Amino acid sequence: MTDWTGTRIAKNIWVGPVPTRYMQEFGALAFCARELQPENEAAARRFTKHSLLCPLDDDWREGISLHEVLSVHATARRLCDLSKRYPVAATCHMGINRSALVAATALHLRLDISGSEALALMRQRRPGTITNTAFESFLLDLQRPSEARPEKRVMRAR
Repeated sequence: MTDWTGTRIAKNIWVGPVPTRYMQEFGALAFCARELQPENEAAARRFTKHSLLCPLDDDWREGISLHEVLSVHATARRLCDLSKRYPVAATCHMGINRSALVAATALHLRLDISGSEALALMRQRRPGTITNTAFESFLLDLQRPSEARPEKRVMRAR
């Protein structure tokens, strides 16, 4: 993959625009650009074993919708799970905002780090990413997963 501009950001997790000729090398691809979504699931499956659809717009003026937030979290969680068995990639048109958002969220979940730490790590490993201010704000609001979980409390009968 010498002519591919993707970046490995964690063990088995890659981010960047994946040319069609390299898609078979990944066990899972997250398609993150709304305009680059496969027509249907059958079309998506011809590229790789697992295709994850996370259609995002890159318009910072519109912000990020609740549907997109849920899609980013679900896709990032699935990428983390699949990366235990296969190399996986988040891909979009340029690999700068949409796929980087999904990949940074995957880092947040996998490494149990805050969104700001995930953002810094993403920018360290793939400089120039997440220039969309709405996506940046989304990440900055994420707490460490271990801190966001409610504590289990034992209720005692009186």
